[in-house]
Amino acid sequence: PVLALNVIVLLSCVLSGLGAYYLARRLDLGVLAAVAAGVIFAFGPARFVRLAQVHVAVVQWIPFALAFLHLYARHRRPRDLVLVAAFFTVQSLSSGHGGLFLMLALGALILYDWTFGRLPGPVRMLKDLGVVGILILAVNVVFLIPYLRAQQDVGLHRTMGAVYAWVPNAVSFLASPTHVQEWLLSLVPSLQAKVAEARAYLFPGWITLVLAVLAFRRQRDGAVEEPPTDEGSPRAPLWLKLLDGALVLVALATLVIHVEDGIRWVVWGAKITARNANRAFLVFGILAVLRLAVARLSPFAFAGPLVRMRDALGRFFEARMGLDAGFYVVLAVLSVWLSLGPDFILYKVLYRVLPGFDLIRVPSRLGILTLLALGILAAVGLDRLVRGLKTPRRGWVGAVLVVLLVGELAAFPLDSRPYGVDVPAIDRELAARPKPFAAVGFPVPDPTNAIQSARVHTYVMLHSMEHWQPMVNGYSGIVPPRHQRLYMILTAFPDTASLRELEELGVGYAVLHRDFYSDEDWDRVVAKTAEFPDRLRLEAETDDGRLYSLPAAAPLE
Repeated sequence: PVLALNVIVLLSCVLSGLGAYYLARRLDLGVLAAVAAGVIFAFGPARFVRLAQVHVAVVQWIPFALAFLHLYARHRRPRDLVLVAAFFTVQSLSSGHGGLFLMLALGALILYDWTFGRLPGPVRMLKDLGVVGILILAVNVVFLIPYLRAQQDVGLHRTMGAVYAWVPNAVSFLASPTHVQEWLLSLVPSLQAKVAEARAYLFPGWITLVLAVLAFRRQRDGAVEEPPTDEGSPRAPLWLKLLDGALVLVALATLVIHVEDGIRWVVWGAKITARNANRAFLVFGILAVLRLAVARLSPFAFAGPLVRMRDALGRFFEARMGLDAGFYVVLAVLSVWLSLGPDFILYKVLYRVLPGFDLIRVPSRLGILTLLALGILAAVGLDRLVRGLKTPRRGWVGAVLVVLLVGELAAFPLDSRPYGVDVPAIDRELAARPKPFAAVGFPVPDPTNAIQSARVHTYVMLHSMEHWQPMVNGYSGIVPPRHQRLYMILTAFPDTASLRELEELGVGYAVLHRDFYSDEDWDRVVAKTAEFPDRLRLEAETDDGRLYSLPAAAPLE
């Protein structure tokens, strides 16, 4: 298992870099620019420092899926859309977080390309996806059903209140564990002290930011062709404009009521309350039907301004990084906005509207999408920079910048001290017992104390690698109700209730870890074990703990 874990984690770096490289190449960027994108996505702090969190680190299939969606928009080849479905499925099966991140990115890219008329309509896309693509996507359902069942059985649901504790603070956007950034911050001790309080590592590096800014340089001179105006189009009657305005206002009110789970407003002394959005949905539906019934009389009143905004944005992107790369400006803005958490609205909207979004408890993890977007924009900036140089210098300048980029993002240990796990002697005694068996490590902290629970349970889990047998102890972001109840009972070990629970579970051994007890508590627990001579048998004693067997435990299934 350790080898498998290490292989997966290290491959995630290689494949993340390769994926970002492939995406940049599909956007017609040069080789060195694409290498820079790969380096940034593979080793940028927002992803690289999360290697210990495997479910967040393995996001390597995201850039591949985006690359093939770009290719589909460009060439309209059904195989490219099928490959998008394939990479989405592989990503979802690799990581639930990665699947949600990719869903957000693909959804944003589809809307972006539809806005600029670069994708066919939904019917044509569904036809191009075909039976093969639909079957590939259906694989997700096979794994989704057990997840939904577990969600219902154990209350696997994150509340909005649990999210606020993980919202990144302002200094998180300057925090990075790289040696270069730590050295730079050491030059300003007051700033270094503030950055030490960061809740996440979200700083992508100075070279990344500078290159990304270069992507915004205007590349085309001269007058930009303006789109035709709509001055000759028929004017909508006043009542139709009022209907359109009402439709927009009711839509916004419906969204607000749904997101806020009801409202209680006081406007100019008048009280406006709504427990849910049902009535607002009904009003919106009626207005929408009326508007569709008179659609032939006049286009939507706000269509003109929206089209002009779209055209202005398109001209802005085309004159700088191009329309394809312009999407990554949008993705960077959206992902940063989401990473700011519920107080900045967008996170709360998706939490209420998008099924499964509540899986993301830590908003800063969305910085992975920001990192990919900045990597592509930095690649655009590097590509523009080297193409403006004379031919002999292009390769050298690009290669030097890539090497500097690798150096700036370096966060590996510079000393030669090996990392090891010192397994306590009492755990080695447990490992020597006949297998299979189930065991529990004590003390078991009060489950309401999240910090102490995480510390003790992960300690026991880590040392269980000495024997690889089932353990009662476990740590996760969510504690199922049954474990919550069990842990509360086990806090009083040894007593009649805790022993009964362990025996019914088939737990054959209990390990007392001396380091987690005070002298007074240790003496008290050891004395209490003597009160149950028929149910707790001392098997071994070392300087760091005691091992007891439970003779009355049920057979282990």
